[in-house]
Amino acid sequence: MEDRSISSLEANLITMRFYRIIYLPLFLLLFSGTACQKQTEDAIQWELIQDQQDYRLWSAHFLNADTGYVCGGNRYDNALLLHTTDGGNSWHTQETGIEKIVFDIQFLNAHFGVATAYDAKILVTRDGGSNWELQQQYMYGHPWQALRAVDFTNDTLGLVVGGQAYNTGLILRTQNGAFNWDFQAFEQELRDVFWTDSQTAYVCGYGVVYKTEDAGDTWFLLPVKGDFFTSIHFPSPQIGYVVGYQGSIFKTEDAGASWQTLRRGESVFKKNHHFERVYFRNTEEGYIVGVGSCLYTDDGGESWQQVADLDFQKFNAIVPSGNNNGFIVGDEGNIIRFDNL
Repeated sequence: MEDRSISSLEANLITMRFYRIIYLPLFLLLFSGTACQKQTEDAIQWELIQDQQDYRLWSAHFLNADTGYVCGGNRYDNALLLHTTDGGNSWHTQETGIEKIVFDIQFLNAHFGVATAYDAKILVTRDGGSNWELQQQYMYGHPWQALRAVDFTNDTLGLVVGGQAYNTGLILRTQNGAFNWDFQAFEQELRDVFWTDSQTAYVCGYGVVYKTEDAGDTWFLLPVKGDFFTSIHFPSPQIGYVVGYQGSIFKTEDAGASWQTLRRGESVFKKNHHFERVYFRNTEEGYIVGVGSCLYTDDGGESWQQVADLDFQKFNAIVPSGNNNGFIVGDEGNIIRFDNL
């Protein structure tokens, strides 16, 4: 199917672009290995593309500095998938053939990509997104789940997680490159998944973090709780971070065997945060985005600071794109690109 330029969809996607220069000395740590002390006088240029149609953008994935995808839509009546081949300077829509919000997307190479959506829908492309195949999942007893996240450890082995209503969750697994899926049911809604190697993966959700050490055959509960965990990320096999919707941040330094509390959510003595995504470029430097939040740390989560001027919206994902650039996506169709980081 042909892509359609955003500029030709004036009835659906009216975009407004503007540039602002902001000085954020420590924010130069994002996707950059240079010490912040050497960059205190540098300027960061960021571009905000604001969709006037109030689409929610949930996730993004970049293959390289030029080629990337953003997904979202409206939960019950619209799917939106955007594609760029010039580093975000222009975006084009790709037809998905569905009318439900797309929550997550991942490409393993220039051709093979998988996206997950509401109502237990999985989309698969093997030609770079020109065509998307709908794989409707019919799990017995779990027919219409929200499939929230996807992660592949290689081009054959991948996991999808989801659920609904807090007390229903599932993990789908493919071992043949998204041609077939098996699934396991859980008693908690699940939100995110992350592989650290071809045997080890983690999933998180409503008050739980699970781990597998046999490529998803079995899962066991880890000793961390106290929030609706929305995102998990391991910058190394041993060190990982999990964040929750009520503002909690937990860290492990022993592959999940034990966890330390970096921030406890819903504290009357702290600003209220609702976190959606955590990303660490290494074990010390990381970012969290959420409702009115874009926080960063350069000391392994011991301290966090709000990125200036990025508190105006609900942000749902932050991803690297190569060449020291990164993207944040969020509600109301916001795509924020950071240059020269």
